[in-house]
Amino acid sequence: ERCCGDGGGNLGSSPYLSAAGASRCSVEACGGPNCLENIVSSMRAVGLQDEETLSCMQVVSAVLLLGNITPTEVEEANARAEGQGTSGEASAVDGAGGALRDVASLLTVPPAELATFLGTKAIDAPGGRISQPRSPREAATLRDSVARELYSALFT
Repeated sequence: ERCCGDGGGNLGSSPYLSAAGASRCSVEACGGPNCLENIVSSMRAVGLQDEETLSCMQVVSAVLLLGNITPTEVEEANARAEGQGTSGEASAVDGAGGALRDVASLLTVPPAELATFLGTKAIDAPGGRISQPRSPREAATLRDSVARELYSALFT
């Protein structure tokens, strides 16, 4: 059952929210059949415009979905991007996994850049810059740190 209607401001029909599946939730999960309408109404009451409300919802959705990005998904996206080279970047982006693609869409960054950020580290050496893959543990730690920073940025 859907509980996230458009709240009078058509926020529930946003392509960003629905692309990530964030506009669908159960009545039990969100506290009632009018949960989104109540949230939007409260945000309007404190003076937020619909664009600001949508941006907040996109960031919260991205934070929630970041936890679904696996180190394997990041590795695969980076391997596709490497195999494509710079000229095939669009193909690598199209092949990005679900959670990675959805988070990138919500944050309006290219999926290939998000995958590179999460999956590789650059080290400045005397001969130039060296890139190497992050370990799965490093990638997961960075992913979780990004989620915490994004969430805290909503309140600063």
